[in-house]
Amino acid sequence: MSGDPNILRAARLLLSISQEELARLSGVSTPSIKRIEGGDRRVLLSNVDALKRVLEERGVVFLGATETMGPGFRVSLSLADGWESGASRGVPKD
Repeated sequence: MSGDPNILRAARLLLSISQEELARLSGVSTPSIKRIEGGDRRVLLSNVDALKRVLEERGVVFLGATETMGPGFRVSLSLADGWESGASRGVPKD
């Protein structure tokens, strides 16, 4: 999967991780994350990979495009377990 900014942001928000927390976990600066999520194409691939790695470590599985479907992501069963029991998560502001 490419580093689609909408997919990366959606995965981060799903995990309730702020941009600042993702910066701390990934070693990528918060301004760089803002540029990546904003769709700036002048970003380092290594930074996108670092963000994806952190999200994947927390249960996100990125999916590439197919002939009939666009790229996206799904979550591991362990991450989804709490959702079925009605547990809600707070959503970060950014």
